[in-house]
This record gives sequence, structure tokens and C-alpha cells, in this order.
Amino acid sequence: MNNRLTLQALSIQKMECGRRYLTLSENISWECFQQFACQLTDMLEGKVIRKFDGVDMRMLEVDIKGCTFRVVFDDFPVMVTLESTDSRSDLLIPELFQKLQESST
Repeated sequence: MNNRLTLQALSIQKMECGRRYLTLSENISWECFQQFACQLTDMLEGKVIRKFDGVDMRMLEVDIKGCTFRVVFDDFPVMVTLESTDSRSDLLIPELFQKLQESST
């Protein structure tokens, strides 16, 4: 993977619980997720708090501007997302979307 993030699926969505999230990419493999997630976190000036690995999902919990988010790799269908965890992080989603949109063009 190169230093530039591929964000061909970038959009703002809502979870069933009402929280916002960003779809990021459908082209990241299981093996490349950690590198992608760390690059994303660096780009958004955040820091990794925890890493989780499951049978069909990988996840990093990250802090961005004092708010907690989850960077999630789901393997069916393949998608990487940045998910808010509370109302404070929800409010940052449009700003993060704008920053990623500007940096990927």
C-alpha cells in the first residue's frame, strides 16, 4: 500500500442506533488493515488507544480531538469504517469527512 490513502467509498452514513460513521474503503485487505488504520489515524491527528482482532472483524479504538472513534474492518461485505461512539464524536464526523475529502483529491 502506498502512503496515500485510497478512500473510494468515502461517505457519511448513520448506524441503526443513530450514530454517524464514515465509510472509507472497500479495497483494503485483512492484512493491510492495520497499516491503513494507522495512516488514517495519523492523517486525522489522532492516536491509537487499543487494537482488537476477531474472527471476521478487526478494530482500532482511536482518540481524535479528545473523542473516541472506532476504525473497523469488516470482511463481509469488505468495508473499512470510522465510527463515532457518542454524541461528541458524532459532531466531529462532518469535519473529519471534509478533511479526508480534501486530502484524497
